[in-house]
Amino acid sequence: MESCFDLQAAPPNKPQGYIQVFLDGGLNQQRMGICDAVAVAKILNATLVIPHLEENPVWKDSSSFMDIFDVDHFVDVLKNDIPIVKELPSELTWSTREYYSTAIRTTRIKTAPVHASAYWYLENGLPVLQRFWYLAPFSESKVLGSGSFLFLGA
Repeated sequence: MESCFDLQAAPPNKPQGYIQVFLDGGLNQQRMGICDAVAVAKILNATLVIPHLEENPVWKDSSSFMDIFDVDHFVDVLKNDIPIVKELPSELTWSTREYYSTAIRTTRIKTAPVHASAYWYLENGLPVLQRFWYLAPFSESKVLGSGSFLFLGA
C-alpha cells in the first residue's frame, strides 16, 4: 500500500497566511487554546499572531498574553516549528474580533452534535463554506479522492 503523504518532503518555506486567535475562559482553557493555535499554525503552514486573551468575566482579569507569558521565550521555543508575530501586518488590521463577531457571525453553526459524523459536516458545514468562501472541486487529488474540494481562499 502506498502512503498518502511523503513524510520526507520538506514543508514549504514561506508561511501561507496568519492564524489569529481570541481566547476566553480561565487560564487552563486559554492555555489549551494556545496549544491548539500552535498546532493549527503548524498544520496549515501559517504564521501565528500572539494570541489575544479576552477579559475573564468572572475574575475581571484583563491581562494580555504578554502580561502572563514570556513572549520572547514562547517565540524562541517555537522558532523551528512556526513563525510568530506580535501583531498582524498593517494591511490586515481590519481583521479584528469585532469584524468576525459581526460580519461573519452568520457562518457559525451552533447546532453541531457532540459526535458529528463526516456525513453531518458534508450536509451542514460544506454548504456554509461554499456560500462564504471559494471552494473548487479538486477531482485530480490522489490524497483526497474524487469529488473532494480544494480551499482557494476568501
